[in-house]
Amino acid sequence: NVSENLEDGDPTAREAAQRSTDAFLEAGEKLEAGRSMMRLSHLLEHSSPLDAIRQLDDMLAITNQAGLIGNELRASIYHSKGNRLFALQDYSAALECAREAIRLRRGVTGADGQLASSLHLAAFQEEHLGNEQEAKQLAEEAEALEKKIASPGFAIARRLQQLVQGYDRQEAAALAIDAAAQDNRALEAGVGIVLATMDPDADTATKLRRLQSIERKTGTGQLRVEIRSSARVAIARLLLQDGERRRAVGWLKKALELKPLDINTSKLL
Repeated sequence: NVSENLEDGDPTAREAAQRSTDAFLEAGEKLEAGRSMMRLSHLLEHSSPLDAIRQLDDMLAITNQAGLIGNELRASIYHSKGNRLFALQDYSAALECAREAIRLRRGVTGADGQLASSLHLAAFQEEHLGNEQEAKQLAEEAEALEKKIASPGFAIARRLQQLVQGYDRQEAAALAIDAAAQDNRALEAGVGIVLATMDPDADTATKLRRLQSIERKTGTGQLRVEIRSSARVAIARLLLQDGERRRAVGWLKKALELKPLDINTSKLL
């Protein structure tokens, strides 16, 4: 898939993703076709968020027509669509997508991690809709699955959540070491962003240097987008707190270049 080697802003990337999708479908390469379709949807976010969502709907239709790998691909598409609708703050529609992803993943062997992710997505929507009891039930089911999986990544994510609620220097240092040991760039970067932002012993200049270092040390593909976007928003928030709005706006615009659907980032402008 040539488009994966091109920058999101490259005008040929979307055309390459579409060509790859058509070619893989014609050749019967279902997994590769699905990946190309997801890539095309991501690229469409940069020109039209609604077109990106329509592309996901088209993908769902094609999975039926072309017999594309069944429930897990459809669950992945519904989950991805739910994430995009969540970014657009259409919580009811996002919840509907998340619940469909849950339905498709529930009871499937080896899908516990993906199911937990969809449960969390649904819980976020219920929380935004004011349905606290439903949100709690979904979150508890997700946490139970995460414990069952016994994934170090999930355990670190829970510890990070607890640290946000009450900062502890020793636990922060231990988390940084444990995250680095997982060989998971997204996890390490996520922990690094939170620790850099929260560190009470660091001044603004030090925090900014740490965040800019994370922003530069990126991975590839969608991982690169997520890390850079999160780091850029964190940098902007620090600058806003320090009264440097002009610099903050520059970083927010850079974050939106990567994730145009992010309404929460747009609101900071």
